[in-house]
Amino acid sequence: IERIAGTAYADTLTGDDGLLKPVVLEILRVVADRDVAVCFGHATKAEIFQLADQVVKLGITRGFIDHPFSPFVDLEIDEMKQLGSAGLTLNFTYDELSPLLGIDPARMYEAIRAIGVEHVTLSSDAGEPLFPNSVECMRLIRGYMEAFGLNADELRTVSVDNPAHIVGLDR
Repeated sequence: IERIAGTAYADTLTGDDGLLKPVVLEILRVVADRDVAVCFGHATKAEIFQLADQVVKLGITRGFIDHPFSPFVDLEIDEMKQLGSAGLTLNFTYDELSPLLGIDPARMYEAIRAIGVEHVTLSSDAGEPLFPNSVECMRLIRGYMEAFGLNADELRTVSVDNPAHIVGLDR
């Protein structure tokens, strides 16, 4: 949240007191009122857990954390499991598996199993010029997860059904 209603904000979601800024709480109320999805972006761990508490409190059912293994987010598998248990979705990306970040696909598979496929999405995140196109990135990430053990139904859940829920197409 860089600029809202003409007011500049630092790149943190929390104030000097360490709590979510009032404007962030207001945005979450708007998200709840409009029944739309909310992405946690590149929030810090402390911010992620505060956002998660608010999402649960407000009854937001389409909250997700993008690229949880990236150095920006850097969640441990137990933390991912905790967030999934709170009803949030963890979105794993080809970017995380790419040579740029180099996450071991076995570790990603382990995280998916720990969280449960009902709280996971897969995406390409293929905007980097060094990456293949989005379709190829999806083929690769799905291929890795299938090689490690996701079956056809689970692959559909994480790459079709859960994303459809996030964007409201499952209604």
